[in-house]
Amino acid sequence: MLTACLSRVGSFVIDENENTKAVTAAQNSSDEGENVPEDENSGEATVIVMTEDGGEGSKKPAGGNDTDVIFDITSETTAPETEPETQREPEPLTMVFAGDILFDAKYAVMASLLERSGGNPDITKAFDGELLSIMRDADIFMVNNEFPYSERGAAREGKMYTFRAKPSYVSLLNDMGVDIAALANNHMFDYGEDALLDTLDILKEAGIPYAGAGRNIEEASAPVFLGNEDIRVGFLSATQIERYSSPDTRGATAEKSGVFRCFDPSLLIEKIKETKENCDFVVVYVHWGTESTDKLDDSQKKLAKSFREAGADLIIGDHPHVLQGISYEDGVPCIYSLGNYWFNSKSQDTCLVSVTIDPETKGVLEFKFIPARQQGCRTFILKDSEKQRVISYMNSISSAVLDEEGVLLTGGAG
Repeated sequence: MLTACLSRVGSFVIDENENTKAVTAAQNSSDEGENVPEDENSGEATVIVMTEDGGEGSKKPAGGNDTDVIFDITSETTAPETEPETQREPEPLTMVFAGDILFDAKYAVMASLLERSGGNPDITKAFDGELLSIMRDADIFMVNNEFPYSERGAAREGKMYTFRAKPSYVSLLNDMGVDIAALANNHMFDYGEDALLDTLDILKEAGIPYAGAGRNIEEASAPVFLGNEDIRVGFLSATQIERYSSPDTRGATAEKSGVFRCFDPSLLIEKIKETKENCDFVVVYVHWGTESTDKLDDSQKKLAKSFREAGADLIIGDHPHVLQGISYEDGVPCIYSLGNYWFNSKSQDTCLVSVTIDPETKGVLEFKFIPARQQGCRTFILKDSEKQRVISYMNSISSAVLDEEGVLLTGGAG
Protein backbone atom coordinates (compact mmCIF):
# COMPACT_ATOMS: atom_id res chain seq x y z
CA MET A 1 0.00 0.00 0.00
CA LEU A 2 1.22 3.50 -0.76
CA THR A 3 2.53 5.26 2.31
CA ALA A 4 1.76 8.79 1.15
CA CYS A 5 -1.69 10.26 1.51
CA LEU A 6 -2.77 12.67 -1.24
CA SER A 7 -5.90 14.70 -0.79
CA ARG A 8 -6.22 16.88 -3.88
CA VAL A 9 -4.09 19.05 -6.08
CA GLY A 10 -1.73 21.11 -3.99
CA SER A 11 -2.50 19.56 -0.59
CA PHE A 12 -1.39 16.24 0.78
CA VAL A 13 0.26 14.60 3.76
CA ILE A 14 3.94 13.70 3.74
CA ASP A 15 4.72 10.31 5.29
CA GLU A 16 7.40 11.01 7.85
CA ASN A 17 9.10 7.71 7.01
CA GLU A 18 9.92 8.83 3.49
CA ASN A 19 12.18 11.68 2.45
CA THR A 20 10.09 13.17 -0.32
CA LYS A 21 6.92 12.79 -2.29
CA ALA A 22 6.05 14.43 -5.57
CA VAL A 23 2.67 15.81 -6.47
CA THR A 24 1.75 17.03 -9.92
CA ALA A 25 -0.46 20.07 -9.71
CA ALA A 26 -2.98 20.87 -12.43
CA GLN A 27 -5.38 23.76 -12.70
CA ASN A 28 -8.69 22.99 -11.05
CA SER A 29 -10.75 26.07 -10.54
CA SER A 30 -13.34 24.26 -8.44
CA ASP A 31 -10.94 23.62 -5.54
CA GLU A 32 -11.59 26.74 -3.52
CA GLY A 33 -8.64 28.48 -2.00
CA GLU A 34 -6.05 26.30 -3.70
CA ASN A 35 -3.64 28.04 -6.03
CA VAL A 36 -2.08 25.73 -8.56
CA PRO A 37 1.55 26.60 -9.28
CA GLU A 38 2.69 26.87 -12.88
CA ASP A 39 6.09 27.16 -14.44
CA GLU A 40 6.57 30.85 -15.10
CA ASN A 41 7.91 30.26 -18.58
CA SER A 42 5.79 27.45 -19.98
CA GLY A 43 2.55 27.48 -17.98
CA GLU A 44 2.78 23.68 -17.74
CA ALA A 45 1.77 21.75 -14.68
CA THR A 46 4.70 21.24 -12.35
CA VAL A 47 5.87 18.57 -9.99
CA ILE A 48 6.59 20.08 -6.60
CA VAL A 49 9.07 18.09 -4.55
CA MET A 50 8.21 18.45 -0.88
CA THR A 51 10.79 17.93 1.82
CA GLU A 52 10.37 16.13 5.15
CA ASP A 53 9.40 19.34 6.94
CA GLY A 54 6.74 20.12 4.34
CA GLY A 55 8.75 22.84 2.64
CA GLU A 56 8.71 23.33 -1.10
CA GLY A 57 11.79 22.23 -2.94
CA SER A 58 12.62 22.17 -6.63
CA LYS A 59 10.12 22.29 -9.47
CA LYS A 60 10.18 20.36 -12.71
CA PRO A 61 7.82 19.97 -15.67
CA ALA A 62 5.20 17.29 -15.15
CA GLY A 63 5.36 15.88 -18.66
CA GLY A 64 5.84 16.44 -22.33
CA ASN A 65 2.25 17.38 -23.11
CA ASP A 66 -0.81 19.00 -21.60
CA THR A 67 -2.43 15.92 -20.09
CA ASP A 68 -4.66 17.08 -17.22
CA VAL A 69 -3.14 15.58 -14.10
CA ILE A 70 -5.24 15.53 -10.95
CA PHE A 71 -3.37 13.10 -8.71
CA ASP A 72 0.30 12.17 -8.75
CA ILE A 73 2.02 10.21 -6.00
CA THR A 74 5.55 9.17 -6.87
CA SER A 75 8.61 8.56 -4.75
CA GLU A 76 11.80 10.54 -5.03
CA THR A 77 14.89 10.32 -2.86
CA THR A 78 17.43 12.95 -1.93
CA ALA A 79 21.01 12.40 -3.07
CA PRO A 80 23.12 10.56 -0.45
CA GLU A 81 25.92 12.48 1.22
CA THR A 82 28.38 9.78 0.30
CA GLU A 83 28.46 7.37 -2.62
CA PRO A 84 26.94 4.03 -1.51
CA GLU A 85 29.13 0.96 -1.73
CA THR A 86 26.55 -0.93 -3.77
CA GLN A 87 23.99 0.45 -6.18
CA ARG A 88 20.34 0.06 -5.24
CA GLU A 89 18.53 -2.65 -7.17
CA PRO A 90 15.45 -1.44 -9.07
CA GLU A 91 12.24 -2.57 -7.39
CA PRO A 92 9.23 -4.14 -9.10
CA LEU A 93 5.77 -2.70 -8.46
CA THR A 94 2.77 -4.88 -7.57
CA MET A 95 -0.77 -3.72 -8.25
CA VAL A 96 -3.91 -5.52 -7.08
CA PHE A 97 -7.38 -5.02 -8.56
CA ALA A 98 -10.84 -5.88 -7.23
CA GLY A 99 -14.28 -5.47 -8.76
CA ASP A 100 -17.51 -3.99 -7.45
CA ILE A 101 -17.96 -2.96 -3.81
CA LEU A 102 -21.04 -1.48 -2.10
CA PHE A 103 -21.31 0.29 1.28
CA ASP A 104 -25.03 1.23 1.13
CA ALA A 105 -26.66 0.08 4.40
CA LYS A 106 -30.03 -0.38 2.67
CA TYR A 107 -28.61 -3.44 0.94
CA ALA A 108 -27.79 -6.81 2.44
CA VAL A 109 -24.01 -6.84 2.23
CA MET A 110 -23.52 -3.66 4.28
CA ALA A 111 -26.51 -4.25 6.55
CA SER A 112 -25.09 -7.66 7.43
CA LEU A 113 -21.67 -6.20 8.21
CA LEU A 114 -23.21 -3.60 10.51
CA GLU A 115 -25.16 -6.30 12.31
CA ARG A 116 -22.08 -8.49 12.75
CA SER A 117 -20.05 -5.49 13.92
CA GLY A 118 -22.52 -4.07 16.42
CA GLY A 119 -23.18 -1.01 14.28
CA ASN A 120 -19.53 -0.03 13.87
CA PRO A 121 -18.38 -1.65 10.59
CA ASP A 122 -15.36 -3.92 11.05
CA ILE A 123 -13.70 -4.77 7.74
CA THR A 124 -12.26 -7.99 9.16
CA LYS A 125 -15.83 -9.31 9.28
CA ALA A 126 -16.23 -8.67 5.54
CA PHE A 127 -13.00 -10.24 4.22
CA ASP A 128 -10.82 -13.06 5.45
CA GLY A 129 -7.32 -12.35 6.71
CA GLU A 130 -5.53 -13.67 3.64
CA LEU A 131 -7.45 -11.45 1.23
CA LEU A 132 -6.93 -8.46 3.50
CA SER A 133 -3.20 -9.12 3.57
CA ILE A 134 -3.03 -9.24 -0.24
CA MET A 135 -5.04 -6.02 -0.51
CA ARG A 136 -3.05 -4.16 2.14
CA ASP A 137 0.38 -5.43 1.12
CA ALA A 138 0.02 -4.43 -2.53
CA ASP A 139 1.97 -1.37 -3.63
CA ILE A 140 -1.24 -0.14 -5.28
CA PHE A 141 -4.76 -1.51 -4.67
CA MET A 142 -7.65 -0.35 -6.89
CA VAL A 143 -11.39 -1.05 -6.61
CA ASN A 144 -14.61 -0.05 -8.37
CA ASN A 145 -16.40 2.28 -5.93
CA GLU A 146 -19.94 1.82 -7.30
CA PHE A 147 -21.84 4.39 -5.22
CA PRO A 148 -21.57 7.97 -3.94
CA TYR A 149 -20.78 9.00 -0.36
CA SER A 150 -23.34 11.56 0.76
CA GLU A 151 -26.37 12.39 2.88
CA ARG A 152 -27.72 14.73 0.22
CA GLY A 153 -29.66 14.30 -2.99
CA ALA A 154 -32.70 12.33 -4.08
CA ALA A 155 -32.75 8.88 -5.66
CA ARG A 156 -32.92 8.90 -9.44
CA GLU A 157 -36.60 8.58 -10.33
CA GLY A 158 -37.46 5.38 -12.15
CA LYS A 159 -34.09 3.70 -11.59
CA MET A 160 -34.43 0.19 -10.15
CA TYR A 161 -31.33 0.21 -7.97
CA THR A 162 -29.92 3.39 -6.47
CA PHE A 163 -26.94 3.41 -4.14
CA ARG A 164 -25.60 5.87 -1.57
CA ALA A 165 -23.37 5.37 1.48
CA LYS A 166 -22.85 7.38 4.64
CA PRO A 167 -19.78 9.63 4.37
CA SER A 168 -18.20 7.97 7.41
CA TYR A 169 -18.09 4.63 5.60
CA VAL A 170 -15.28 5.95 3.39
CA SER A 171 -12.96 4.82 6.22
CA LEU A 172 -13.57 1.25 5.04
CA LEU A 173 -11.53 2.01 1.92
CA ASN A 174 -8.56 2.83 4.12
CA ASP A 175 -9.23 -0.28 6.20
CA MET A 176 -9.12 -2.36 3.01
CA GLY A 177 -5.86 -0.75 1.89
CA VAL A 178 -7.36 1.01 -1.14
CA ASP A 179 -4.97 3.38 -2.94
CA ILE A 180 -7.20 4.47 -5.82
CA ALA A 181 -10.94 4.33 -6.46
CA ALA A 182 -12.52 3.94 -9.91
CA LEU A 183 -15.62 6.14 -10.12
CA ALA A 184 -16.63 5.73 -13.76
CA ASN A 185 -19.71 3.53 -13.40
CA ASN A 186 -23.49 3.69 -13.74
CA HIS A 187 -24.28 4.44 -10.09
CA MET A 188 -22.15 7.49 -9.28
CA PHE A 189 -25.03 9.83 -10.20
CA ASP A 190 -27.79 7.83 -8.47
CA TYR A 191 -28.47 10.72 -6.07
CA GLY A 192 -27.62 13.57 -8.39
CA GLU A 193 -24.94 16.21 -8.55
CA ASP A 194 -24.82 17.09 -4.85
CA ALA A 195 -24.04 13.50 -3.89
CA LEU A 196 -21.40 13.22 -6.61
CA LEU A 197 -19.68 16.42 -5.49
CA ASP A 198 -19.81 15.28 -1.88
CA THR A 199 -18.12 12.05 -2.94
CA LEU A 200 -15.22 13.90 -4.52
CA ASP A 201 -14.72 15.97 -1.38
CA ILE A 202 -15.07 12.98 0.95
CA LEU A 203 -12.52 10.94 -0.96
CA LYS A 204 -10.22 13.96 -0.89
CA GLU A 205 -10.53 14.21 2.88
CA ALA A 206 -9.87 10.48 3.22
CA GLY A 207 -6.73 10.73 1.09
CA ILE A 208 -8.05 8.40 -1.63
CA PRO A 209 -7.15 9.39 -5.21
CA TYR A 210 -9.93 8.74 -7.71
CA ALA A 211 -10.34 8.50 -11.46
CA GLY A 212 -13.34 8.55 -13.77
CA ALA A 213 -15.56 11.30 -12.31
CA GLY A 214 -15.17 14.99 -11.64
CA ARG A 215 -16.58 18.47 -11.52
CA ASN A 216 -16.05 18.71 -15.26
CA ILE A 217 -14.69 16.55 -18.07
CA GLU A 218 -11.16 17.83 -17.50
CA GLU A 219 -11.15 16.35 -14.01
CA ALA A 220 -13.21 13.25 -14.86
CA SER A 221 -10.91 12.21 -17.71
CA ALA A 222 -7.65 13.04 -15.96
CA PRO A 223 -5.18 10.22 -15.26
CA VAL A 224 -3.95 9.39 -11.79
CA PHE A 225 -0.22 8.74 -11.51
CA LEU A 226 1.06 6.41 -8.79
CA GLY A 227 4.33 4.55 -8.46
CA ASN A 228 7.67 4.01 -6.79
CA GLU A 229 11.17 5.28 -7.50
CA ASP A 230 11.52 3.08 -10.57
CA ILE A 231 8.07 2.82 -12.12
CA ARG A 232 5.41 5.44 -12.84
CA VAL A 233 1.92 4.12 -13.59
CA GLY A 234 -0.96 6.09 -15.10
CA PHE A 235 -4.54 5.04 -14.29
CA LEU A 236 -7.63 5.93 -16.31
CA SER A 237 -11.24 5.04 -15.49
CA ALA A 238 -14.16 5.29 -17.93
CA THR A 239 -17.63 3.83 -18.46
CA GLN A 240 -19.41 2.62 -21.58
CA ILE A 241 -22.58 1.57 -19.75
CA GLU A 242 -26.00 3.12 -20.39
CA ARG A 243 -25.27 3.00 -24.08
CA TYR A 244 -27.69 5.65 -25.26
CA SER A 245 -27.64 9.40 -25.76
CA SER A 246 -29.39 10.42 -22.50
CA PRO A 247 -28.02 8.15 -19.76
CA ASP A 248 -29.22 8.11 -16.15
CA THR A 249 -25.61 8.63 -15.10
CA ARG A 250 -24.58 12.01 -16.42
CA GLY A 251 -21.43 12.25 -18.43
CA ALA A 252 -19.13 15.09 -17.45
CA THR A 253 -18.84 18.04 -19.84
CA ALA A 254 -16.79 21.21 -19.93
CA GLU A 255 -19.39 22.89 -17.70
CA LYS A 256 -21.05 20.02 -15.81
CA SER A 257 -19.98 17.39 -13.33
CA GLY A 258 -20.35 13.70 -14.08
CA VAL A 259 -18.47 10.56 -15.04
CA PHE A 260 -16.01 9.91 -17.86
CA ARG A 261 -18.13 8.22 -20.52
CA CYS A 262 -16.59 6.26 -23.40
CA PHE A 263 -19.67 5.25 -25.40
CA ASP A 264 -17.79 7.28 -27.99
CA PRO A 265 -14.25 6.15 -27.13
CA SER A 266 -12.38 8.89 -28.98
CA LEU A 267 -11.56 11.01 -25.91
CA LEU A 268 -10.49 7.98 -23.88
CA ILE A 269 -8.20 6.84 -26.70
CA GLU A 270 -6.71 10.31 -26.82
CA LYS A 271 -6.17 10.24 -23.04
CA ILE A 272 -4.49 6.83 -23.22
CA LYS A 273 -2.02 8.19 -25.78
CA GLU A 274 -1.32 11.30 -23.72
CA THR A 275 -0.96 9.36 -20.48
CA LYS A 276 1.47 6.93 -22.10
CA GLU A 277 3.77 9.83 -22.91
CA ASN A 278 3.92 10.74 -19.23
CA CYS A 279 4.51 7.38 -17.56
CA ASP A 280 5.97 3.90 -17.93
CA PHE A 281 2.77 1.86 -17.75
CA VAL A 282 -0.90 2.64 -18.47
CA VAL A 283 -3.85 0.92 -16.77
CA VAL A 284 -7.34 1.34 -18.23
CA TYR A 285 -10.09 0.38 -15.76
CA VAL A 286 -13.31 0.27 -17.80
CA HIS A 287 -17.00 -0.26 -16.98
CA TRP A 288 -18.47 -2.23 -19.91
CA GLY A 289 -20.19 -5.43 -21.00
CA THR A 290 -23.54 -7.04 -20.24
CA GLU A 291 -24.68 -7.93 -16.74
CA SER A 292 -24.95 -11.52 -15.50
CA THR A 293 -23.24 -13.25 -18.42
CA ASP A 294 -19.71 -14.46 -19.08
CA LYS A 295 -20.23 -13.86 -22.82
CA LEU A 296 -18.37 -10.86 -24.20
CA ASP A 297 -19.99 -8.06 -26.18
CA ASP A 298 -18.45 -7.37 -29.58
CA SER A 299 -17.89 -3.83 -28.34
CA GLN A 300 -15.67 -5.09 -25.50
CA LYS A 301 -13.30 -6.81 -27.94
CA LYS A 302 -13.25 -3.81 -30.26
CA LEU A 303 -12.59 -1.40 -27.41
CA ALA A 304 -9.85 -3.60 -25.96
CA LYS A 305 -8.12 -3.62 -29.34
CA SER A 306 -8.34 0.17 -29.63
CA PHE A 307 -7.03 0.61 -26.07
CA ARG A 308 -4.04 -1.64 -26.82
CA GLU A 309 -3.27 0.23 -30.02
CA ALA A 310 -3.43 3.55 -28.15
CA GLY A 311 -0.84 2.40 -25.62
CA ALA A 312 -2.65 0.63 -22.76
CA ASP A 313 -0.44 -1.90 -20.98
CA LEU A 314 -3.22 -3.47 -18.88
CA ILE A 315 -7.02 -3.50 -19.24
CA ILE A 316 -9.24 -4.19 -16.24
CA GLY A 317 -12.98 -4.55 -16.79
CA ASP A 318 -16.04 -4.58 -14.58
CA HIS A 319 -19.85 -4.06 -14.58
CA PRO A 320 -21.20 -7.53 -15.56
CA HIS A 321 -21.22 -8.54 -11.84
CA VAL A 322 -19.81 -11.94 -12.83
CA LEU A 323 -16.39 -13.14 -13.92
CA GLN A 324 -15.54 -12.84 -17.61
CA GLY A 325 -12.58 -14.20 -19.53
CA ILE A 326 -8.97 -13.13 -19.90
CA SER A 327 -7.15 -12.32 -23.12
CA TYR A 328 -3.48 -11.70 -23.82
CA GLU A 329 -2.84 -9.98 -27.13
CA ASP A 330 0.10 -7.86 -28.30
CA GLY A 331 1.64 -8.34 -24.85
CA VAL A 332 -1.34 -6.69 -23.11
CA PRO A 333 -3.38 -8.68 -20.54
CA CYS A 334 -7.10 -7.94 -20.28
CA ILE A 335 -9.58 -9.35 -17.81
CA TYR A 336 -13.00 -8.43 -19.15
CA SER A 337 -14.79 -8.53 -15.79
CA LEU A 338 -13.59 -8.96 -12.21
CA GLY A 339 -17.14 -9.63 -11.04
CA ASN A 340 -18.68 -8.60 -7.73
CA TYR A 341 -16.07 -8.43 -5.01
CA TRP A 342 -18.13 -7.42 -1.96
CA PHE A 343 -21.39 -6.20 -3.41
CA ASN A 344 -24.48 -8.24 -2.50
CA SER A 345 -25.80 -11.35 -0.79
CA LYS A 346 -25.38 -13.66 -3.78
CA SER A 347 -23.08 -16.65 -3.54
CA GLN A 348 -20.73 -16.35 -6.48
CA ASP A 349 -17.12 -16.69 -7.56
CA THR A 350 -14.96 -13.60 -7.66
CA CYS A 351 -11.27 -12.73 -7.61
CA LEU A 352 -8.39 -10.42 -7.05
CA VAL A 353 -5.97 -9.80 -9.90
CA SER A 354 -2.34 -9.14 -9.02
CA VAL A 355 -0.04 -7.61 -11.64
CA THR A 356 3.68 -7.07 -11.07
CA ILE A 357 5.62 -4.65 -13.28
CA ASP A 358 9.26 -5.32 -14.15
CA PRO A 359 11.38 -2.28 -13.19
CA GLU A 360 13.79 -2.89 -16.07
CA THR A 361 11.45 -3.53 -19.01
CA LYS A 362 8.47 -1.61 -17.53
CA GLY A 363 6.31 -4.49 -18.78
CA VAL A 364 4.23 -7.14 -17.04
CA LEU A 365 6.43 -9.47 -15.00
CA GLU A 366 3.50 -11.50 -13.67
CA PHE A 367 -0.29 -11.46 -14.06
CA LYS A 368 -1.99 -13.61 -11.41
CA PHE A 369 -5.68 -14.43 -11.04
CA ILE A 370 -6.53 -15.10 -7.36
CA PRO A 371 -9.82 -17.01 -6.96
CA ALA A 372 -12.19 -15.93 -4.20
CA ARG A 373 -15.80 -16.40 -3.20
CA GLN A 374 -18.54 -13.95 -2.19
CA GLN A 375 -20.91 -15.85 0.09
CA GLY A 376 -22.99 -14.99 3.14
CA CYS A 377 -22.15 -11.30 2.71
CA ARG A 378 -18.45 -12.08 3.14
CA THR A 379 -15.63 -12.58 0.66
CA PHE A 380 -12.86 -15.11 1.22
CA ILE A 381 -9.98 -16.67 -0.71
CA LEU A 382 -10.42 -20.09 -2.30
CA LYS A 383 -8.02 -22.99 -1.80
CA ASP A 384 -7.32 -26.47 -3.13
CA SER A 385 -10.11 -27.99 -5.25
CA GLU A 386 -12.30 -24.88 -5.15
CA LYS A 387 -9.39 -22.77 -6.32
CA GLN A 388 -8.73 -25.20 -9.18
CA ARG A 389 -12.42 -25.24 -10.08
CA VAL A 390 -12.48 -21.48 -10.64
CA ILE A 391 -9.16 -21.44 -12.52
CA SER A 392 -10.46 -24.21 -14.79
CA TYR A 393 -13.63 -22.24 -15.38
CA MET A 394 -11.64 -19.12 -16.26
CA ASN A 395 -9.55 -21.11 -18.73
CA SER A 396 -12.75 -22.42 -20.32
CA ILE A 397 -14.02 -18.90 -21.07
CA SER A 398 -10.67 -17.26 -21.87
CA SER A 399 -8.44 -17.04 -24.89
CA ALA A 400 -5.48 -16.79 -22.50
CA VAL A 401 -4.18 -19.63 -20.31
CA LEU A 402 -3.71 -19.66 -16.53
CA ASP A 403 -1.52 -22.24 -14.80
CA GLU A 404 -2.68 -24.12 -11.71
CA GLU A 405 -1.65 -21.18 -9.51
CA GLY A 406 -3.61 -18.70 -11.62
CA VAL A 407 -0.54 -17.20 -13.30
CA LEU A 408 -1.04 -16.09 -16.90
CA LEU A 409 1.06 -18.22 -19.26
CA THR A 410 0.18 -17.56 -22.90
CA GLY A 411 -2.61 -16.09 -24.96
CA GLY A 412 -4.17 -16.88 -28.26
CA ALA A 413 -6.12 -14.80 -30.69
CA GLY A 414 -9.62 -14.00 -29.65
